[in-house]
Amino acid sequence: MNSTALKLQPTLRIVQGGPSDRAITVVVDDFVDYLRVERNASEHTVSAYHRDLRDLVEFLGDQDVDQVGMGDLRAWLKRLHQVGHCASTIGRKLATIRSFFVFAQREGLVEENHARALRAPKRGQRLPHLVATHDIDRLLDAPGHDRLGLRDRALLEVMYSAGLRVSELVGLNIADVDLDTGTVKVIGKGDRERLAPIGKQAIHALTMWLDGRTVGAVYTNYKGGRLSTRGVQKMLDKYTAQVGLEATPHSLRHSFATHLLDNGADIRSVQEMLGHQSIASTQIYTHVSTTRQRAVYTQHHPRA
Repeated sequence: MNSTALKLQPTLRIVQGGPSDRAITVVVDDFVDYLRVERNASEHTVSAYHRDLRDLVEFLGDQDVDQVGMGDLRAWLKRLHQVGHCASTIGRKLATIRSFFVFAQREGLVEENHARALRAPKRGQRLPHLVATHDIDRLLDAPGHDRLGLRDRALLEVMYSAGLRVSELVGLNIADVDLDTGTVKVIGKGDRERLAPIGKQAIHALTMWLDGRTVGAVYTNYKGGRLSTRGVQKMLDKYTAQVGLEATPHSLRHSFATHLLDNGADIRSVQEMLGHQSIASTQIYTHVSTTRQRAVYTQHHPRA
C-alpha cells in the first residue's frame, strides 16, 4: 500500500468479543429498521440508504459509532472524490450519513453529529434532456397490440401524459385510477399525495390494458406481480432502441414539463402537476423553455 493510500485510511478501532450495541453495523441495522417501520420508507429508499451506509462501514471498519470522528468522515469524503464519484452522488451519500448520525444522536449513541459540519460539493446545473414531440409520438406508437404491447403502451402514455416519476408510476394501484375524470392519485416524494390529470390517449390505453380489472397493481410483470422500476427501464430501453431515440423515464418527465410551458401553461400549474414542493425545482423548465425560444428566434428573426 502506498503512502497516499495509508493517509486516506481512518484509524480502525477493533471491538473485542464481537460487536457492541454501539458498533456501526448494529446501529446501521437499527437505523434501517427505523426507516422501514417508523418512517414507512419505501423499499427503494431503504435500499439506497443501506447501500450508502455499507460503503461507509467498509471504509471505516466496524468501530463503535461514538468513535467516528470528524477526521474519519473527512477522509471518507476525500476518498469519494478520489475514486471519481460525481457531485450529486457525493451529496446524496452525505445526506444519508447526516440522517444516520441524527438517528444515532437521538438514540443517545453519539454526543455530537460530526456529519453536520461536512459540506456537499457544489453541483453544476445541467439542463434536462428533452425528447421532441414528434419523437414522443414515435415512441408511444412503438408497442404492439398483443397483451404485452397493451401494457407497455398504457405505461408510456401515462408516464408522459402525467409526467410521473418512475417510482410513482409503478406504485399505481387500479383503485388510484379514475378513468371517468381522467386522473390518477399519486403518492410522491415525502408521501405527499396529489391528483395528476391524464389525457384522452392515456385514458384509452389504460382502458384497453386494464380490461375490466378492478383491483391490484396497474402495471404487472409476466408473473402477475407489480412491475419494478428496473422493469420499466428495460422496457423503455427496448422501445427507444427500436425507434432510434435516447430517452430515460426522467427525460420523459422533463419533456412533459417543458412541452407544457412551451404551449403556454403557467409555472404554478406545472409545479403542482410535477409534485414539486418548491417552485425553485420547477424553474429550470422555464429556463429550458426560454432557451428553446431563443434558438427559434435566432434562427428565424431577420435582425436576430
